[in-house]
Amino acid sequence: MIRHLFLFFALTGISAFSQDHAQLAGNDVAFDTLAIQHRGRIKPFLSFAQEITTSICGRSSVSIPDIGKIGSRQLILSLWLNPAGWENEPILLVDDPALRRELSLPGDTRLFSPRRLAGIAKLTELSRQAELSRASGARAETLPLPAAAQTVSLRLRLFSSLVSGDAFRVVPSPSGSSAGAPWSPPGSPFSLDQLLEQQKNADFSRPKIQLEVAYLKFHPFRWAWIAWLLSAIFLLIAGRDPKHRLLPWGRNLAYLGLLLLIAGFAARIWIAGRPPVTNMYESILWVAFGAGLFAVFFSIRHRTPIY
Repeated sequence: MIRHLFLFFALTGISAFSQDHAQLAGNDVAFDTLAIQHRGRIKPFLSFAQEITTSICGRSSVSIPDIGKIGSRQLILSLWLNPAGWENEPILLVDDPALRRELSLPGDTRLFSPRRLAGIAKLTELSRQAELSRASGARAETLPLPAAAQTVSLRLRLFSSLVSGDAFRVVPSPSGSSAGAPWSPPGSPFSLDQLLEQQKNADFSRPKIQLEVAYLKFHPFRWAWIAWLLSAIFLLIAGRDPKHRLLPWGRNLAYLGLLLLIAGFAARIWIAGRPPVTNMYESILWVAFGAGLFAVFFSIRHRTPIY
């Protein structure tokens, strides 16, 4: 696979993609609500951009020499609309120190250019070892180094699908297709208005797309813990003085934090179509919700502000 990627970069290096430095696309918020099919789900472009940037860079934003810090939306739009030169920019994560040493990569950075990684024969060899280990059976354990190399190879493959346009499945399947039929990348050239027009009669919920964008921008769980932190501070200052002026503020902020958690859970359940119980982050949210709910219940039952 990496050998094919190296050939891809070699060919694009002498074609229209041939330029030393990447060019940024506009950071256009109008793309946020563009629907895209990814991992079996129709989601907004903003969600797709954040997930993909985290997958290839390790974070939802990346700092690039001569360009500066850019967010997920602008990075993914740039890879899509201005793919030339991005194979030379350090945007792919190699987070395993042992793998960096094995590949003779500098130890003081974790981001490297796709072209550089695709040209390392040792990475291809280690990735092949991981593939053979997994193909040999479920009981075969993949060693840490080949497993880390395969993760980097998957990032290279994902980058290739981004700059080629194959990852951007924004054109709905023809009417009459079965549910879950694959969407297609757009032809070239195209405009955002054309894509949105093509999606008008597609089988997905536009309100759900808009809600997910609002959820991603508002961060209800972040505001919930901020409200609870302020509530705890105010209630501790107020103590058991029923006439302290900060007491109502602390109590109301506690209620606000709980309401924000409930709203966040409701949004996630409707967006994903399932209860949010599939990963550690969601489990922690449930623990926080339970603690807050019982605190409010016992506070009302025992008529005390601190619980």
